[in-house]
Amino acid sequence: MLKLLLVFHIFTAIRNYCECHGMHSIMKLIKTNYTFGELDSPVFRKYEFVAPMDKQIQIECAFEETPNCSTNYISVGIEGKARDMVEYCEGNFTEMSAFRRMTVLTTLRQPYKCTVKVMDRKREICGASISRKIVDGIQAAPNEFPYYAALYSVQIQAVNCGGTLINHNSVLTAAHCFESDDQKENIEDTWIYLGLQSFLKYDDNPYIEVVKPKQISRHSQYNRNNLLSDDIAIVTLEKPVEYSFGVSPVCMPDKTVPEKFSKSNLVILGLGQKSEEGESSNILLKAQVDGYSEEQCNTYFKKVRKINRILTKKKFCVISPISNNMDTCPGDSGGPVIYKSNKDYLVGIVSAGLVCGIRIPSINTRVSLYDKWILSNVID
Repeated sequence: MLKLLLVFHIFTAIRNYCECHGMHSIMKLIKTNYTFGELDSPVFRKYEFVAPMDKQIQIECAFEETPNCSTNYISVGIEGKARDMVEYCEGNFTEMSAFRRMTVLTTLRQPYKCTVKVMDRKREICGASISRKIVDGIQAAPNEFPYYAALYSVQIQAVNCGGTLINHNSVLTAAHCFESDDQKENIEDTWIYLGLQSFLKYDDNPYIEVVKPKQISRHSQYNRNNLLSDDIAIVTLEKPVEYSFGVSPVCMPDKTVPEKFSKSNLVILGLGQKSEEGESSNILLKAQVDGYSEEQCNTYFKKVRKINRILTKKKFCVISPISNNMDTCPGDSGGPVIYKSNKDYLVGIVSAGLVCGIRIPSINTRVSLYDKWILSNVID
């Protein structure tokens, strides 16, 4: 009884209950360190710890080397899931959670002592990617782009736009993805899929989050008739999403990101059509693109497309490398243009892909010139 009172004093306990093989405790960490250990522990004990948002959990354990490692151990799940756990049976160890959750399983039949601490995150979590290599027009690897958001339309029963997660509460996309001036209508028609890599293997993905919008903020100067000027919007989510290996934000552009792109490490993503008349892709695709200078882009639209309107500094063009014809398609509207460096940076929002699979420039909103507007419209 004393031990349970101590646990409730140090933590806010979500629930404690006995399972058939021992005790299962799910606890929300506040600020105080928590030490646990048993002289006569059950064969099985499970702890699930939850730290405040954007914090991490550190665990330090000490015990004598166990005589039988297969049945006598402590295992730690750094993601907070009872999978991919690391087992310890040889004494002292320290482990850090990847995000705000940690799962600990113990089967020790000997004295041990573990201390759990809430820690400040030492590194930014944005821009995570499992690969720095860009391959044209192929399926993205699972969790390769954890910031990609798919905007699903209830009315057409398909993904009609892409987007990019920029924090726990906000997805950045294109204003033209929401043509109705009725915000309620736009919200009711939209679901946001995060962590999605394939609709074909939806049930096999443990990271997928499906969230409704709470608010949709289109830029007040958006004008579809002027080459989609100020084609940018922020979707505020109905509830904040937790970060995981499958869901985490992109980095916003900083001083290390160039203002002009030539043959840069640019990549586009999308669940859109693979060709102009083709069916939508059920898997997330990626492709490399090259920057196309403002002068080249304006010349092309004037001479070839007979469009006299000049692109402003708020737009930039990309084009498929000569070696392939991969380009954005209508279903990729609102999706990210990523600059890949040591992290992934969101430099553009796909605005007008024009024609799929043909080597012509596509137009994108330049994110860096909207930093003040973004800051004034997001919820941290």
